[in-house]
Amino acid sequence: WGVLQFASASHQHVIVTTSEPTSYTDAYAIMKILTKRFSIRNFGLVVTMSDSIKQSEGIIHRFKDVVHSHLDVRLEVLDIIQREAKMSEAIISQSPFVEKFPSHPLTSRLGVLLDKINTAPVKPSGRLLFNFSGTTPAAQGNP
Repeated sequence: WGVLQFASASHQHVIVTTSEPTSYTDAYAIMKILTKRFSIRNFGLVVTMSDSIKQSEGIIHRFKDVVHSHLDVRLEVLDIIQREAKMSEAIISQSPFVEKFPSHPLTSRLGVLLDKINTAPVKPSGRLLFNFSGTTPAAQGNP
């Protein structure tokens, strides 16, 4: 319950999934809970560990159809990231991938993804927003 409350308080909701069916099931479940219990309506989607971009696009298309037919939400695909063998090296060495491989193309791609997330418009909902950095009514002198 605490994780759901924390997630609901975020100013952005990015679902990270793999291209495995069980991962999409989990992604749908968290979206459904956040939508039904907390009225979250905007989600970003990042697919990782993809073996085939074309195959992942097909799965995403079907996933979006299911989401839109059962939930009243906006779902934006932010990126599909292919499986990267060097990721295991970073994990084994307990080093962030971007620090271990700063000139790797995936590091640049992750930077672009981060910029996309950081520059997305923030729409405060009136709920407690742990990560919201905009001006709040309290900051403006209003109770």
